[in-house]
Amino acid sequence: MSVWKSASYGAVILSLAACGGSAANPSTNNGPSVAYALRPLAKDYKFVNFEPSLPYPWAGLMQASSGGLYGTVFGGSACQSCQLNGGVYQFASGKIQPIYEFQGAPDGANPEAGLTEGAKGILYGATVYGGKACVGSTTCGTIYELVPSGSTFTEQVIYRFKGGSDGVSPVGGIYIDKTGALYGMTVYGGSTACTNGCGTVYRVTGSGKHFHESIIYTFKGAPDGANPRGTFVQDSSGALYGATYYGGTGTCGSNTCGAIIKLTPSGSGYTESVVHSFKGPPKDGAYPRSRLLAAGKGVFYGVTLQGGTSNYGTVYKLTCSKKACKEAPIYSFTGASGAYPRDDGGLVADGSGSLYGTTDQVASGYGTVFSVNPSTGKEVVLHKFAGPPNDGATPHASLLLIGNYLYGAAFFGGSGACTLSSSTGCGTLYIQKI
Repeated sequence: MSVWKSASYGAVILSLAACGGSAANPSTNNGPSVAYALRPLAKDYKFVNFEPSLPYPWAGLMQASSGGLYGTVFGGSACQSCQLNGGVYQFASGKIQPIYEFQGAPDGANPEAGLTEGAKGILYGATVYGGKACVGSTTCGTIYELVPSGSTFTEQVIYRFKGGSDGVSPVGGIYIDKTGALYGMTVYGGSTACTNGCGTVYRVTGSGKHFHESIIYTFKGAPDGANPRGTFVQDSSGALYGATYYGGTGTCGSNTCGAIIKLTPSGSGYTESVVHSFKGPPKDGAYPRSRLLAAGKGVFYGVTLQGGTSNYGTVYKLTCSKKACKEAPIYSFTGASGAYPRDDGGLVADGSGSLYGTTDQVASGYGTVFSVNPSTGKEVVLHKFAGPPNDGATPHASLLLIGNYLYGAAFFGGSGACTLSSSTGCGTLYIQKI
């Protein structure tokens, strides 16, 4: 059993649980743990493989108020004896092991989003599929909660999306306001101006066995936003900011380049406005899908999947006053420095203000961990992924900063016996010192 020395946790032992237990009874999912050695790739970088029972981590880790770390896996098709609708795993008391395996409809299936903690340590998340039948033979997605009870959790689906005027496929995560209400966005559903709908903003309230969902905004498509894939962030006034993958008034075709939208509290509801329309390459970003990072005094930072001088994506700054918001790219990826940043949870910042994130791809590699100085626009590649079997590949997930260590996950890579599309490996959990 291998040990990683962390400034925050001391001796942290990483382990992944073998396939076992019943997904219908999560209390039995804390079965025998199997430890896998953290493989040193470089002096300040180590990783552990995900196994076929828990393949393909799409989202990043979150740290609960208890100090434990929690994450989700999308699932896959390599393990015949395990549930492959994805699941939730826990890193607490020195171990990582599954705490819930999704069953598929009418339960949730295949989460892309990470977790958010609410009152009493309850964890909330969204699944892209599962729930009710929806478009064609697919399902519409769910909102679920995991209620802690001692060392175990009980899962409950608190809402199943219906499609049509309701939402479809909540890809992004959940924001919880001070009243406990849950807010998020769905990629599809709502207005028929877009194929399969332009997406919605939803609100879920309630507790116990009684929850109520309402659509508080329906995206209309260009010049409005369309097809959001991210998570909200709130400013000091209570307004919600988010990004839509398409929409706006840019020049990226009929769907255009994406937008940043603002939901301003108004009476018992919200008023939506587009505060920035991305224009696309070479002077602006395109296709934002990550949560904004609030830096105070009306300043936010984010990334776009494409756009910029080489069309490999950008890091941008958004500065908002009471009257308007102004956006400006502060770094354009070159390919050699990384390409296509899509860490859905957004950037993270350290105490000096330096920004950290990941890119899906890079020239002669499988993605990067990077830092950007927002004042100078200088970018540094902290790690270039080498791919399977000796490293992770394609890090979709956002980073978690604890002390001087970045915790992240790569969707593919490692030496686990998984195959999805043309990539191999079940994914990795990695730790990068900064």
